[in-house]
Order: sequence, then C-alpha cells, then structure tokens
Amino acid sequence: MAPLLNKVKPHSELTGNDSISFLINGKQYTVKPTDGRLNPESRLVDYIRDEAKLKGTKWTCREGGCGACVVTARTKDPQTGQELVRAVNSCLTPVYACDGWDISTVEDLGNRRDGFHPIQKRLAQFGGTQCGFCTAGMVMNMYSLAMSNKNLKSQDVERSFDGSICRCTGYRPIFDAFKSFADDADPEIKKRCGDIEDCGKCPGKSSGGCCSGPAANLPSANLDLSLPTGEKWNKITDLKTTFEVLENHAKNNVKYRIVAGNTGTGVFKFDGPYDAYVEVNNVPDLSVLSVNKSEAVLGGAVTLTKAIDFLENLGNTEGFKYAGGMGHHLRRVANTPIRNFGTIAGNIMMKHDHHDFPSDVFLILETVGAKVYVASSPTDISSYTLLDFLNVDTKGKLIVYFTIPKRTGNYVYRSFKITKRHQNAHAYVNAAFLIKVDPAVDFKITEKPSICFGGINPKFVHATRTEESLTGADLADPNALKQAIRTLDEEVEPDHHLPDATPQYRKQLTKSLLYKVILGILGEKADENLRSGAIDLPRKPNSGKQIYDTDEDFADSPLYKPVAKLEALIQCSGEAEYVNDIPKQTDELAGVFVLATVANAEILNIDASDALKVPGVVTFITAKDIPGRNSFYDGFMLNGREEVFVETDIKASGQALGLVVAESRDIAIAAAKLVKAEYKDKKKPILKIKEAIEKAKAEGTFETAVMYPSFMTVKSPDVPNTASEHKIKGELNIGGQAHFYMENIVALVIPQDDGLMVHVTTQWMDHVQMMIAKALNIPNNSIDIKVKRCGGAFGGKANRSTQVAVAAALASHITRKPVRIVLDMEHGFEMMGKRLPYYAEYEVGFDQTGKIDALQAKVVCDTGIYDLDATSLFAVAFMQNCYHARGWNIRPGRATTNTHLNTYCRAPGTTQGIAIIENIMEHIADVLQKDALEIRQANFLKPGDPLLPAHGKQHEGDVFEGVNLIPTIIEELKRNANYEERKRFVEDFNKSNRWMKRGLALVPMRYLQAYHGMKYASFVAIHNQDGTVSISHGGIEFGQGINTKVAQAAAHTLGIPLSKVAVKASNNLIAANTSVTAAGVTSELASYATIRACEQILERMAPIKKGLEDPSWEELVQKCNQGGIDLRGTYQYSANDVDVKPYDIYGVNLTEVEVDILTGEFKIVRLDLIEDAGKSLSPEIDIGQIEGSLVMGLGLWSEERLIFDPETGRLLTRNTWEYKVPFPKCIPEDMRIVIMRNGNNPFGVLRSKSTGEPALCVAVAVLFAIKNAIKAARKDAGNTEWFQLDGPVTPEDVVRLSLTDPVDHFQY
Repeated sequence: MAPLLNKVKPHSELTGNDSISFLINGKQYTVKPTDGRLNPESRLVDYIRDEAKLKGTKWTCREGGCGACVVTARTKDPQTGQELVRAVNSCLTPVYACDGWDISTVEDLGNRRDGFHPIQKRLAQFGGTQCGFCTAGMVMNMYSLAMSNKNLKSQDVERSFDGSICRCTGYRPIFDAFKSFADDADPEIKKRCGDIEDCGKCPGKSSGGCCSGPAANLPSANLDLSLPTGEKWNKITDLKTTFEVLENHAKNNVKYRIVAGNTGTGVFKFDGPYDAYVEVNNVPDLSVLSVNKSEAVLGGAVTLTKAIDFLENLGNTEGFKYAGGMGHHLRRVANTPIRNFGTIAGNIMMKHDHHDFPSDVFLILETVGAKVYVASSPTDISSYTLLDFLNVDTKGKLIVYFTIPKRTGNYVYRSFKITKRHQNAHAYVNAAFLIKVDPAVDFKITEKPSICFGGINPKFVHATRTEESLTGADLADPNALKQAIRTLDEEVEPDHHLPDATPQYRKQLTKSLLYKVILGILGEKADENLRSGAIDLPRKPNSGKQIYDTDEDFADSPLYKPVAKLEALIQCSGEAEYVNDIPKQTDELAGVFVLATVANAEILNIDASDALKVPGVVTFITAKDIPGRNSFYDGFMLNGREEVFVETDIKASGQALGLVVAESRDIAIAAAKLVKAEYKDKKKPILKIKEAIEKAKAEGTFETAVMYPSFMTVKSPDVPNTASEHKIKGELNIGGQAHFYMENIVALVIPQDDGLMVHVTTQWMDHVQMMIAKALNIPNNSIDIKVKRCGGAFGGKANRSTQVAVAAALASHITRKPVRIVLDMEHGFEMMGKRLPYYAEYEVGFDQTGKIDALQAKVVCDTGIYDLDATSLFAVAFMQNCYHARGWNIRPGRATTNTHLNTYCRAPGTTQGIAIIENIMEHIADVLQKDALEIRQANFLKPGDPLLPAHGKQHEGDVFEGVNLIPTIIEELKRNANYEERKRFVEDFNKSNRWMKRGLALVPMRYLQAYHGMKYASFVAIHNQDGTVSISHGGIEFGQGINTKVAQAAAHTLGIPLSKVAVKASNNLIAANTSVTAAGVTSELASYATIRACEQILERMAPIKKGLEDPSWEELVQKCNQGGIDLRGTYQYSANDVDVKPYDIYGVNLTEVEVDILTGEFKIVRLDLIEDAGKSLSPEIDIGQIEGSLVMGLGLWSEERLIFDPETGRLLTRNTWEYKVPFPKCIPEDMRIVIMRNGNNPFGVLRSKSTGEPALCVAVAVLFAIKNAIKAARKDAGNTEWFQLDGPVTPEDVVRLSLTDPVDHFQY
C-alpha cells in the first residue's frame, strides 16, 4: 500500500507563527507562548475556567472518566473539510491543540438573563439535577449529540452517556429528559414535556441548533511554536512536513510526543516529560478511510468514533462481515468523548509503550490479521502485524494507516470484553476469535484460527497452541472442545498485580469465552438448555415509572406537589457557584498536600529543600508550624484527635505530612513531588477487619479493644431458646465505599481585618469554625464561614473537609494571604476515609416455620486508624428491622486498621444492620428450602412486640405501637410487580438455561428515623418594597433539595407564591452553633425552623392585617413596615421541640437480575420499590432522593470494591480507572418507584418523612438476587449447600461460587 503515501498533499513550510487562536462561545482567544502562562500540558478546562473566566465547566477526575469537564468542539474534518461537532473532555485536551477550534461551553447555551436553552429547561423540568456539579457536562454532552445528529433516537442518548457520572440522581431523570428530544421518545416521557410539540425535536439553539451555520473558519496552518520553558509545539497539516519534523527530532535526540486526541494521558499520567510535541490532527492523509478489492484502509489518526461507523457499515460488505463485530466491540472502548478524539494509532502506541495495557483495539486488529504501516518518509514505509509492531523502534517514525483484509468463506468473528462495569471500564480479560468453519462437515475448522486474549500477561497475545489444537478439528465432536480446553489451560499463565482480578478467574474466563464461541458456532446443534452460553448478556434500553400522590386540597399551596428545585435552572446553565468557582483573590496562593506512601511506620525525616528551591514556592508547612492544637477532628464525642499533619507515627498511607504553598496550583503540585520523606520501623499494615480481630485475639485484647462493654449489648427481654428446632451459623463481610462526591473538597481562606473568611465544601460549619480556632489558637468569632452549596457530600464532607479547611486557614494565617486548596480526585481518595467495612458472625435458632427464637451475633465495624466514627451501634439497633426480636443478643464492636479514619457515609450502620438480618433470613430460607418471603412473614413485628434499644428512637422496655406497614406494602408490591408470576418465570427460566440464570429477591425495611439532638436555625426576612422573602438556614444544600423544601414551607406558611422566596447561602453568623447536615433530617428540621420563624412574623403582622380590608401581600408588608413591625424572624430547632417526634419509615424492594454464569457478568432486569414517605412535601425531590440513594446502594453491593496494597497499605482503587461507581447501564433496565399512596406522618414536619437514606438500606436485595441466580447454577453443578456471598459482589465472585468446572460441565 505504499502508493497511498504518494498521494500526500503538497509540502507546506512550517510558518513559525507565534500564537494559536480559537473561539470560546464566539469570542476569539489568542495564546502566545511568550506570555509564559501556559505549558504544553496546560489543559483546556483550566483555560476555560481561569483565563476565559467561565466557571460552568467543572473538573473532577482530570482523566476523562467522569464527564464533568465536557464541552462542545466544532472542528473541520481534515479529509473532507466538513464540520465535525463533538463532545470533548476538556480536562485531557491541551490548549495548544485547540488552534482553529470553535468551542462552546454551557454558558453559550442560555442563562437567566437571556433565557434558557431547551436542553437546560428540559433537564430542570424532569428533575435531572441534584447537587448539580455534573450537570454542565451532561448538558454539553447532550448538546454535542443533538448538534451532530439530526435524527436523534433514544438509543443514541443511552450510548452517548457512557462517560458521564452522576452520583446523586441514579441517572433515570437525566435519561428521561434527554430522551424526550428523540424521534422515538416514549409516549409517557412525551407527556411530561411542557410543550408536547417540543418533544422529539432537535434541541438546537433558537438560531438553528443542529441546523445552524458552520463553525467559524479560523485559519489552520502549520505552526512551529517555541515555549519559554524550552519545549517545541509543532502543529502540522501535511504528511511530508510531519516526516521532516520527526526526522529532525530523532536526529537531535529530542524526546517528543505525537499528539492527536491526547486521551492516553488519562491512563498513563506520568509519561514524559517531553521536549517537543507534534500535533497531527490536521493531516488529511492520516484520516483516510477507504475500501479496495483486497482490504479496507483506516488512517492512523482516524478517531475511534469514525472507526466504529466505518466498521459497522463495512460489516454489510461481502468479505468484511467480521468488521461489524469489530465496530460493535469498539463501542465499549473508553467512552464517547474519549472515542470522539482518541485515535486508532494513539491506542496502539499506548500498547506499544505499555505492553500491559489491555488494548481492545490492538486485540481485535491482531485477531483479524490487520497490518500496521509505519513510515519515516513518503517512500520509506514498512508493514507489520500488530504483534510484531510491539517490538518496532518507532523513533522518527509514524503510524500512517492500518489495513484489514477481505476474507471469503464462512468466517465466524466473536470478541468479548469482560469488565468490572459494562461501560467505561478496562477489561479483566478481553478476547477475540476469528474461525473459519464448514458447517456442512461437522463444523470443521478449515484453517488455523486466530484466538487472542488480553489481560493475561504483557507477553501473551495468541493462544498459539490452542489455535494449533483446533486447526482441522471437527467442532461437532465434543472431544475437540475438551482437547482445546486442556491446551488452553496449559498455555494460559496469567500474572497477578493488584487491583487486577485473580489469575484463576482470568484463566477461567479464557476457557469460558472459547466455550461461548464454539456453542455459538454449533447453534441449534447444541442442547437447547446450553445455548444461552453462546450469547452475550443481553442489555435493553432503560425505562422507569414513578408514582406518587399530590393533594388537591393544597391546590393554591406549593406543598405536596412536584416542583422543580430552586437551583435547577442555574445548575443547568452553569451559573450556580461552587467554592472553586469563587474568583481568584489578589495575591492568592495555592496549597498542595504531601502524603505518606506507607502505613504503619515512623517518620525519620522530611526534606523539602528541593521543593523550596522551585520558583514560586512560598513555604512548606508541617505539624511544627501549628500554633495551637494539631487536630482537625476530635470525634463527635470529643474523645480523640486526628492530626492535620502527622507528627511522628504514620498509621495510614495517605496521611498528610505537610503542605506546599506556592503562587499557583501547578507550581505547588510540581514542588510537592520533590518533597522527600524517609521512614523507619516500617511494619506490614493491618488492612482488614478479620486481620485486626485475629491480632486482638492473639494479644488477648479482643474483648476490651474490639468489642464494646457488655452494657452496650443490644438484647431482647426474653432469653434465647437453647433447644431450637434448627440452628445455623454464618458470617457476612461488607466492604467499604467511597463517597465519590463529584465536587472534590475545596477550601478558600481569605484574611480579613477581623480574622478569616472561610469558604469550604462542608456539611458542618460549626465544626470547621471550632477546629480552625483550636488549631490557630484564635477566638471563634474571628472566623466567618459561608457555604452556598456543595457538589455532593453523602457524609464525606461532615468532618473530612475540615482537614483541608484547617490547613488552608493555617497557610493563610502564616502567609497573611488568601490560600486555596483544591484536592484532586486521587489525593481525595488517598486522604479521606470511606464508608466503614463490616464483619458479622451469627448463630441463630428457629423453628420449622422459620420463626427465630434465638439469635446471637457479633457486629464489628472497621473504623480505620482511630475509633472516632464507629457506626456499629446503629447497625445492631437496625438489625431488628421489621421483625419480632425473640431471644436476641447482639454485641457491637469496632476494629482499628491501618486505613484512613472511616467515616459516615449515607445511611451509616443502618445499611449494614439491615443487610445482616436480611442475610440471616435468606440463610434460614435456604435451610428450610422455603421462599425467603415466607420466613420474613413468619417473623414480622406486631403491636406489643418488644423493641431493641436504638439511639434517639427506641429505649429499653419500649414495645412496638401502631401498624407495621410492611405486610400491606408487600401485598401491594406483589400485585403491582406480578411477584408470583415472575417467581414462576424465574424458576422456569433457570430450569431451561444452564448458563444464563435469573435471580429474584425481596427485602423489606423498617427504618428508624431519629433526630439525634440536632439543632438547625433559620432566619427569614421579608423585604418591604415588594414583599419578597429571603431565607438563610443552618443546613447545607448539596443536592437533597433542602432549599426547595424550605422555600415551599415558607411560601405555604406565609401564603405567598413560591416565586417570591429566595434561599441564600448558609453562614455561621445566622446559623451559629448549628449541627451537621446529615442523617436525612436537615430538610425537615430546617423547614420546621423556617415555619416557626415565619409564624413569628405573621404573629407580629396580625394586628396590622386586622385593620385592613383584604390587603394584598405587598400592601400588608408595606403597612407593617410603616407601622414599625419587625419583618424578620429567626428560630432554631432543637430537641426541646417536642411536637416533632421520631418515626418509622417503611419500604420494600423487589429486585430481579440476570447473570451470565460463564463470565460472571450480571445486570438488573427490573427493580420495584415502594417507600413510605409520609405525605411527600415535594414528590419530585423525594423520588430523586429515593432513586439516588437506591443506586448508590446498588454500587455498594455490586460494584464498588476498595483494594489496598498489602505491603504499603496504599489505596490502589483511587481513580476512575480503578474505582467503579454505577453508570447508566448499571441501573435497572426497568426501575419502578412508588411513594406509598395515602401516606401520612403525624410525628414529622408537615406530615412528611425523610427520603435521603432509607432506600439505600434495601438495595441489598441485589446481592440476594445475584446469590439466588448463583444458587441455581450451583444446583446444576450438583451442589445445594448454603454458601456465603459478601458484598460487593464481583463477576469473579459469581464465577468462583457457581462451581463451574470446564472439564466436566462444558458440554454440547
């Protein structure tokens, strides 16, 4: 194919131009290297935020894994000149690569002043925002899709959001909003549109949107830029010049990087540094796509997105049918914004430079016999197989194009990617097969097949011996399979590097995937019940239903009806301000932490001398620089001390050793890497609860150091039955979970004439104030704190963010300048504790009906390095759930390990307590061979039954009063969800399918909602000119809708429209001494305080109102003001408000899953949840809270596993590459949420109930559903014994526990 290079465009000289130019929202920006502000690694996201001052675009991961930074880029196709409109991760895009681009950010779409874009309005209308931090990226991803696709389909929407994380909503409302623009939008979704005519229409701008004019035609020419830091940036638009530049760099031993999509920097962050950067995006010859008589050609700079379209279309061409499968596979590579700019050659070069990289692109190209063409000039070109290319010296050379051959005959192509998560995840094992068979002759393999695996070890690609074994084999002969499996077992030798899956699982996958392929080839020749093994786990589009009551009696009130969140539209437009959006202050400095990289050691020395030599570094701060108490958290009971900076003993990897303070964040990051820490007396860390327990037992301290004193044991008044008819023993391990708030922790501290102004992402202002005062040894009243909103929290910003605030305050105190600290994701993961892991062991006695008459258990939580945030006392109380406790004796405990102090995370302890008792119910059902629902029903709580003591809710001697709503909810759920019919379907399905299994599980919940002595203040001011109302309260808005509910309560109480109410930022003056925003009660109690404050004002206004005849609100307010009436009210809720009492929340979750037994992959087919929310104050917000809580729980039980280095204690799952939270394809395909009809709550505020946490507690049903599917597979394998399944469950767990033996069980 060398003649292809003879067609290159004429040589054009490098211009030597001294700048680049691009548009952002129609405004031209010019960057000159001589300005010295940018380096070759400077990212577009930072330019947008810091130079263009457009703060709507956010960043979270800085590796292309979360979608917060997505913007729209309009460029020209170098081959055709046509306009390309694409979503791009601005966190990966070098600024210097943007020459000639037309970039749109969320601010370009709409705003409060000019009006909002249809996409923005629709997302707000559908309840698609909560904390709002991900929203701008979501909007721009949708905008990019709409601008590039005139015939939008629902499937396009689902496919395009494989790189966007929302931790709050559970995705469903976001998808509903965006699917409403699709041509084939579901009629139910269309009904929700404000203007039905808008649904299904292209959501472009009013100026034309996706039919608007072309992008601005900025010049695009060769550039040769010399940067002040010494690097070169070459932008090249023709191939000949590219070769000359590369030759020159090679000749002069210049270390260079070829830049196209630059997406690989999200994976390999530490490649480099480089002396030169050669940008080839605009070289037409590298973007060729063509087909001739013998092969198809794909240029090296062809993006993965274009390759997908090309290959899927090529699959319809004779001789290239296998290409369709290649295109389909590429849809699972990375995510849409990455694929939009990442290139084929770039992906292959990552594999070339890092042989352990599990490249799907490499794998499928090698499997089909592709060739890669590498050139150093138009005439010096060589071709290689993909495998041979891995050892080619590419210095001075360029991948020009790839070819895939035309193949005639009956070729079967299959490829697989088995991952932690279906979307945006690298493979445990990936595999591809190309096999030529003759179906007419016993499915004879007529030529040597191509069988490739990735994820085995860096050297393993082809299963060579297996390929030889199968050459000429008749697949209809079962012995051919057995021989191939034996051979594969012998030649596959996986390596093992944490956090990768075990070698045993990865080896098993190679055999399972080969079996899948052969079953697929045999088709109907295989036994009917085995055929499911041939297929991939089928995945359908997502759908959902939400049912709730509204109250017609309150038609004129904003209460009890769905209203959009107050902040929704400004979140959708990027106008909502978060802490890091606050403009840079004069002389502002940046702080970056230096972290310990080992656990369980002593500090020998910290040497910051090299860091302090870096120009722009101001100082390095350690524990010795703290004038007061070196602590940022003393525990809720003020019984401990967690150091801001370690003094001597390192207990956990990731503890802060010090803080580099510099003139910019980039300088501080670079300098922090130069700080050297030396350690002594390093010991192997204790990282798991059971290790800590065994250590305590060996030291004889288990009863005192791990288990709480006996008076803290939770027990029922009766004694256990020692002669129970049946007895079981068991245990359950529950893993931790990262909070994974989208907004990383940020603190900005500004010196004032009377102290410090602190802006911080916190749930607890009072705590931040207290700990800064202690650390700096200054009075509390010299510290002002203001919090407008947080981008998610989930308990992780209750006390963890205080460390960052104290460090920033200390730095500001020392330097007397403003200091901002912004944690990146990896630092946040390493520094901050997570949800507490748990270990429980139990012994249970019960009768033939399953009724428990004896239960003894130990429940131990992992507190991390200090026992400050233990939650096992909550867990043992919640173990009672909705059941009669007969003969129960439950001992709580806590274990310390060498992991960071674990802390409160949404539904802390409550989640684990309910999971433990529900696991026991499943265990009993297994022993008695009954439906687990029968066991639960046999144990249901009835009036008069004793209640176990629970903090703030139940006390010793209390009995259950009222009605247990669980039986009623279950009956409703059984009817609405067709429980009996689906149970029969699952049974029949499992009998008929050996390799695909269904599982069904139902979990009930009685959630004990207490107020824990919380205090929340509210201040209400009525403005006399127009009667509008401003409110500031002590809660923190982080997505739960607290501001909206407070505004609804105020508007209802005052009898005015909701539009007249505004909620302002929280601060520690108006809300002094306020409690942490947590436990799901703040919305209620802040609303309560607001109602009481409004009532104060109304009481003062009443005499004036009596003297007026039917005045308007505005008239009344003005008259009151003229009459000297104080139009301000303030009130603080406290435990003294006895009219607000604790209450129970009920709910039932029915979850159905489908599991691929051969690979371990699973999906949630359907989930039905009915939850008691009392009389929902704001149904859309409550539905959102329920769904978000539920999906976070699904992540806890089925995806999010924390893995530590066993030697150093360092967290290995600390970024989006390794730690996987739920993505859109992880949520139930069919999710139906019902707020219980005719609900009421005489004890709560305005008859409502909390919704932020309970649903997470019933998410454990997914664990039991998966277990029931595994149970069906084990039965087929001849084993019916009870087995333990811990959470979170992984595909590896499924395969291991299914007991599949390839030798015995792989049959036809």
